[in-house]
Amino acid sequence: MVTTTGLTSVLLRDFNTTGLFTLMVLMLLGSSVFVSLLPIYVRRLRILRYNRALDTSNAANVSSSQLSSYNSSDCHHSRATGMSPISNHTLQIVAEVDAQSHDSGTGFGRHPHINSDPVVINIANRFNDLSDEQEVAQQSDDLRIARWLEDQALRSLSWIIPTYIVVLLTFGFLAVVWNNSFNSKEASKIRSLFDAQGINPTLAAIFMSISAFSNTGSSPLDENFVPFATSSLVLVSLTVLFLGGNTLFPPILRFIIWGLRTLKRTDDPQKDVYNFLLRYPRRCSTHLFPHMQSLWIIATVLGFNTVDLIAFCALEWKSAALAALPDRSAWIKLMDGLFQSLNTRSSGMNVLTLSTLSPSLLVLYSAMMCIAVYPVYLSRQHTRLTHTDFNQLHLFSTSDLCDPEKHKSTADGADDNRLSTQYKQLLTRDSASLFVLVFLVCTLEMRNTNSDPLNYSVFNIVFEVISAYGNVGLSLGYSCEQWQRASSNSSTSQLADECKNVSYSFSGKWSSGSKLLLICCMILGKHRSLPNDDDSTIS
Repeated sequence: MVTTTGLTSVLLRDFNTTGLFTLMVLMLLGSSVFVSLLPIYVRRLRILRYNRALDTSNAANVSSSQLSSYNSSDCHHSRATGMSPISNHTLQIVAEVDAQSHDSGTGFGRHPHINSDPVVINIANRFNDLSDEQEVAQQSDDLRIARWLEDQALRSLSWIIPTYIVVLLTFGFLAVVWNNSFNSKEASKIRSLFDAQGINPTLAAIFMSISAFSNTGSSPLDENFVPFATSSLVLVSLTVLFLGGNTLFPPILRFIIWGLRTLKRTDDPQKDVYNFLLRYPRRCSTHLFPHMQSLWIIATVLGFNTVDLIAFCALEWKSAALAALPDRSAWIKLMDGLFQSLNTRSSGMNVLTLSTLSPSLLVLYSAMMCIAVYPVYLSRQHTRLTHTDFNQLHLFSTSDLCDPEKHKSTADGADDNRLSTQYKQLLTRDSASLFVLVFLVCTLEMRNTNSDPLNYSVFNIVFEVISAYGNVGLSLGYSCEQWQRASSNSSTSQLADECKNVSYSFSGKWSSGSKLLLICCMILGKHRSLPNDDDSTIS
């Protein structure tokens, strides 16, 4: 569960309350949003230690209250005298750098990597009339302000993201509980399923909300989310949860920060902190990107899922899978197709039995699971600052605040950070890893492949391995009917009669060696989506 994959080898309804709570904690700890919090807290701790060491060695200490008590008259005074107060210079730069190129108010406006030559010239003029001692003192003040800005930015993220988690989970929980309280036929059927399987409805609502938010895709019900196939409210709320908990989290986080900045007055120092986050997002978070990368993530989500939905409607609109639904209206078919398409790239929840879908659609789903992590990973790699870059910027130096183009050329100009280079490296690594993993599983399951070729087909194994490697959790399951169909002698038929269909993943039928290998596959896939150790937010 901590890898948020969702492939299960046991029935979750067999877990007691303590076991389910343990699984929920593991899912939450492994979620992308929660993982993004860890570097923020670590950096805040490191900055705090750095500031304490600096304050100890520097008698000219400036308190944060002095930093936040600036006003516009001081700024005009600094321009006239060339001797700005300590709280003005960097805050003014963050608030007013190249106002003509500033974004117009959407949060996804022009990237802060803008032409700042006039600012650089202005800053150079600041030091023309200063003595060496005054220049050193002014630079020390600027560095202290930059450190304060970054510390306040991290402090803001440390409460924005937890609040975001609580709000989304509360929304999902209330939506599921509200749907189960209806007097409709579908709600009554779901309540009867909870009673038949001995599951507490409230606990199930919490579990499903966390599962959707963490993109695990598990459900305490044996049927996964198939009973909710006609519940539009649950499908919409779960869609908001798994998109907001993974794929669309970076754009949503940027939009939230833009909204908070808009609500602040011009003379509020916190507005400059939000400006800092919007202009230099990769200085503070692994999941906060510039506007172009945020738009690119949104475009890829729309593009990939549009392709999935079109393929689903073209191949499955009149299929037996949709014909088996209690409600076969066009709206329900479209909702189920959209929900299944959105889940393919991340969460692994299913409202349809995947084994009944057409092979061509399953091939498309396999490809989507394999590249699920690409948009966010490539955006992170493309916008990262390496440890060397930070040494050049002196970590907290205001030089990158004054000259954002220097920051851009350092990060974007390197060959290792080009999208094409990162894509080729990731694709090569994934192809090699998947080939080795599939080969080893097929070797370990050779006996089952010979005796049960339909269930243990190469495609079924490939689908399961890709699902585990992509941390998705979709599975084609295991069917006794296919085993019976493939049996050709009496002894095999007798064994087939004793077979029982199970509601857990296909990998639950694998040997112990294959299961251990699949666990390694999940862990390897989880590490694939994590930032590198030289990422600007980590190093």
